[in-house]
Amino acid sequence: PVVATLYIVAFYVPATIGDYEADLASGNSTVAVRFGRDGAYRIGLVAVAVVSAIYVILAATNYIIPRDLLPAEITAGLITLAAYHRLLYKTYDPKEIVRGLAVIGVIAVVAVAAFGAMYVGWL
Repeated sequence: PVVATLYIVAFYVPATIGDYEADLASGNSTVAVRFGRDGAYRIGLVAVAVVSAIYVILAATNYIIPRDLLPAEITAGLITLAAYHRLLYKTYDPKEIVRGLAVIGVIAVVAVAAFGAMYVGWL
């Protein structure tokens, strides 16, 4: 549940940045209005970083994730963090935010598929 919640935070919070002006004008108290656009971005980035750290720790301790997958978990975490930063930092246009989140989602799916393939010995 923790990882799923963090993924939801990582994807939902930046989505509020695109509606910042309208939400501010109408008095809606979204995450972006409450913490600012940059604050909302940072909350999402921290959520991604924590998810990545959890996976790395699980692999490093050989708990749930086999230790053999540690290099893959580190690589996937770094790629996801870099993509998140590159695609969402100072991005305020709603279409660009959705595009960035879609790309990050694809990266996450590819990482999970690669993990699954490695776990069962296909890679």
